[in-house]
Amino acid sequence: MLSTIAAKFGALAIAPSLFFGAYGQPPQAPIAQAETSHYAQSNVDARASSSASWKHAELSCTTLEHTLRLGSRDRNTDGEVSKLQAFLRAEGYLKSQATSFFGFSTLRALWSFQSAEGIRASGIVNAETQAKIEAVSCDTEDGIEIIGISAPSSLMIGEEGSWTVDVESETEGNLHYSVIWGDEGTESASARLAAAVQSSATFTHTYDTAGTYTPKFTVTDDEGISVTEAAASVTVSAEADVEITSLSITSGYAGDRVTITGSGFAADSDVYVGSTTAANVTVNSETSITFTVPALGVGSYDVYIENENGTSNAIRFELKSKAVRISISSIDAPVRLTVDQEGTWTVNADTNLSGNLRYSVVWGDEGMMRKMLNADATTQTSSTFTHSYADAGTYKPKFTISDGAGHSSSVSATVVVTQ
Repeated sequence: MLSTIAAKFGALAIAPSLFFGAYGQPPQAPIAQAETSHYAQSNVDARASSSASWKHAELSCTTLEHTLRLGSRDRNTDGEVSKLQAFLRAEGYLKSQATSFFGFSTLRALWSFQSAEGIRASGIVNAETQAKIEAVSCDTEDGIEIIGISAPSSLMIGEEGSWTVDVESETEGNLHYSVIWGDEGTESASARLAAAVQSSATFTHTYDTAGTYTPKFTVTDDEGISVTEAAASVTVSAEADVEITSLSITSGYAGDRVTITGSGFAADSDVYVGSTTAANVTVNSETSITFTVPALGVGSYDVYIENENGTSNAIRFELKSKAVRISISSIDAPVRLTVDQEGTWTVNADTNLSGNLRYSVVWGDEGMMRKMLNADATTQTSSTFTHSYADAGTYKPKFTISDGAGHSSSVSATVVVTQ
């Protein structure tokens, strides 16, 4: 009983420093102690070295697929907690044996590994950490590295697609390429390399069944060192009655108008940019549709159409970033009024944005007014306000124009009010 109470108070005593590391700077000690939990405590070899350079025997290639964090267990992660612990032990960050439980010892060891490898010390085995563990344990950093895979994002059944695998290797001799297509088809090729050069191999393939496939490419040298990487998924569609043949532009900015050319365009056609429905879609004819590029993040998106005829193929559109222009170009304002006389102010705005513009004014006598107008891209628009002052004095009403993304511009005008 006394030992149980002592163990619980011991756990409480170390918890603040551990959790301080989680929200502040992670601990820097490269060698972690044995796992401690409410359920089990592994034994620590008191004679084990605490040197940061100490390592266990080399470990084979470690690949992890589950997101692991404090509290994770083998039974919920297909044994990956033990695989992580074995890796950390082999790299000298963890002294204790694998316990199948992700406790504080593993957390501290993982922090140290992440810090040493120059990645964010989150204490979580996320995609970035999984890739780094694989790179370190599989010797891909100094041997073979797949630096890029060029791949189609969509194909029709029976349409030939082309994939190019770019590889960087420091070994001389043959590189052997193989691919598993995902429809049980496999293919291999080899290439002769000079030392420390980049090489590539190109594969072609056709799919006979509609679906989404993720081909996996493996590159192996003559010494048996290999690396595997999956290409971006490709969506294979059945022949549809709606088809896109071209876009008027294949790169541009949010707010740009783009015309799609193809066939099978019906009145109920929806245009998608990625997973976002495009606005202001105009069906010009059965072979032409125009739409406005939505405000999305910078990147590459599939443009496709859905209507009563089916879903079309997709064409990639590159969305670029542009500088936002929003300003008050001029203001028409009275310079002198009498008490209770109504004055008129007209604010002229210049912007390259599309969508709603919001106008507001603070009159200086605690009165405030807001308006919202719809502005066309790259055009000047204006808004008119009226106001009367009940007291004599000098006022500087401040006019502000803004969009929904936090861009704004302000200007003040002085008016003298007399009795």
